[in-house]
Amino acid sequence: MRERVTDSLTLHKTLTEKQTKQFFQSADQLQLDKYKFNNPGNIYYFIEYNNPKKRYKAKVTWGAPKQKVSVYVQRFYNQLSKSI
Repeated sequence: MRERVTDSLTLHKTLTEKQTKQFFQSADQLQLDKYKFNNPGNIYYFIEYNNPKKRYKAKVTWGAPKQKVSVYVQRFYNQLSKSI
């Protein structure tokens, strides 16, 4: 079976302002801007964090079987994924 690719986007869920602030506070507490981890695998996960006020952008990528991301980063990713 072949699926047709389209250029359309679908909005799944919008976070409240309170939820958004909590996620940004959690990202700041994890210091994602300083956490250097780039180990993608065949299937990989990532968090890209952009803070224009502080002028930084960071990306954490994981999925390689022998390289484990911090359990705290994994929990943050799981909570964010469940929320959207």
